Amino acid sequence: HPDLFILRRGVNERTGKPKRDIAVEDARALGHFFSMAPAEGGMRVAIVDAVDELNRNAANAILKTLEEPPPRAALLLVCHAPGGALATIRSRCRKLALRPLSDDLVRAAAGGDVSDELVRLARGRPGFAIALKAQGGDTLAKDLEAALARIPTVGAGAVLPVLFERTGGDADERLGLVIEIAADWLARQA
Repeated sequence: HPDLFILRRGVNERTGKPKRDIAVEDARALGHFFSMAPAEGGMRVAIVDAVDELNRNAANAILKTLEEPPPRAALLLVCHAPGGALATIRSRCRKLALRPLSDDLVRAAAGGDVSDELVRLARGRPGFAIALKAQGGDTLAKDLEAALARIPTVGAGAVLPVLFERTGGDADERLGLVIEIAADWLARQA
């Protein structure tokens, strides 16, 4: 949508990997976005995903917009670790704490026909449940659980690469899914 701007970590052009943080050049694009009139005459909306990934210069670059927001504009700041964001940014925001959804709502958001294992892995996050289902996580959930149960006897080095090969999506998505499944399994074991 021409009146939506999303500020997030970019990709390193040389390596093709995500950058470690949001750079100041990217953050300055937010000010440019808000300097233009709305393309469709309504609100302009910007999402910063996530504020705790802004480097110090980038955080300072968005402060002007926060201090003097333009008319008919909404700025949504996602923050995973509020203590990591600048105090000057936190003081200019309203906090909206989001809670995980119930298993029933997650199941409904994912299309209703998903396994209990997939719903448990999603841990109240409907978007993650949908992504898991798209990556084949629903049909593989039980097999993945069985593979993880073998870690104490064969070791993680024998199990995690198998999980990676059995999931769908690009390499980053597959790795993210394996890490999420392994973290869930470790949390339950602890």
